[in-house]
Amino acid sequence: MEKKDMIVVERDDTLKHSEQKDSHCEDKDKNNDVHQQLEIFESFDSMLKAVTDFEENTKSNFICLKKTKNFGSKEFQANPKSRIHWEGPSIQKDLLLKFSGIPYVIAGTKILQCHLGKDTAISKKRKYAELRDGKQGEDHNFVKRRRMIQNTKKMGCTAKIHISHIIKYPEFEIQINTERKKKMASKRLKEALKQSTEKIKGIHAYVAKFPMSFEHLRHATTGETVDVPI
Repeated sequence: MEKKDMIVVERDDTLKHSEQKDSHCEDKDKNNDVHQQLEIFESFDSMLKAVTDFEENTKSNFICLKKTKNFGSKEFQANPKSRIHWEGPSIQKDLLLKFSGIPYVIAGTKILQCHLGKDTAISKKRKYAELRDGKQGEDHNFVKRRRMIQNTKKMGCTAKIHISHIIKYPEFEIQINTERKKKMASKRLKEALKQSTEKIKGIHAYVAKFPMSFEHLRHATTGETVDVPI
């Protein structure tokens, strides 16, 4: 009987060790997933390809929610009034870039949202409906209307892709991360931009923050069916 009890205890310890190992692996995968959210691309085309691949892998489609004027422009040049960055800024509590010693400016930003996200054209649709109903009320004026079973396909999904277009200036790199060093290098860069923007060699790059799978709400992302509240 005692021998049997010993075997049971040994099995329990092995099971416990196995569970701890699995838990450790899950935590590791979770950390890797978070780390892979932010990606840096050396060209506009490679960034676009990554977005397309992400859409295919997650069975989703993203549309432009907001874009600044100079995003994607190869002709854009920083000027002495441009803000010099050494790290950051933060996007949804995640640091855009950590300190590398190379200063950069943000040329523009773009936000893509899941096509099943919040409906941003409600006011336009309301105005159109009012205009349509007004015309419908006039004599001998009939507006052809398509029958729709569902009012909108929007589901309030919160998933977004944040992309920042940056220009790095490796010529003004510093080795030590101190406020004094950063201030001096920023001043030299701004002085150089003031004299001639053409002589300063800036390297264009793109930083994209992709959403986690749990940020997709009320719809499937891996081909499985989900229950959507009506």
